[in-house]
Amino acid sequence: MKEHIDITIYINNMKLFLEENTQAANYFYGEGGKDAFFMFVKIFATKNYEEHGDPVLTIEQFELIRSRINDVKRETVTPHTIIPFSLN
Repeated sequence: MKEHIDITIYINNMKLFLEENTQAANYFYGEGGKDAFFMFVKIFATKNYEEHGDPVLTIEQFELIRSRINDVKRETVTPHTIIPFSLN
């Protein structure tokens, strides 16, 4: 599946923002790290774009990602229970 340009721009802008704002980056990356965070951001952004025509994540979606990547790092959930949908 080819990523829509709006999703790419949204994620790249978020990466730039978090590179310049280390306090925000530390908050969102948590124990799971940058790669895990952006993997889930891409999933949510794609789903949002498909359903609403806009990739922007809600505050609730950001908090869900943060919570779940921290849970996985602590091994309290399995990777298959992280997000209730996928891109497949």
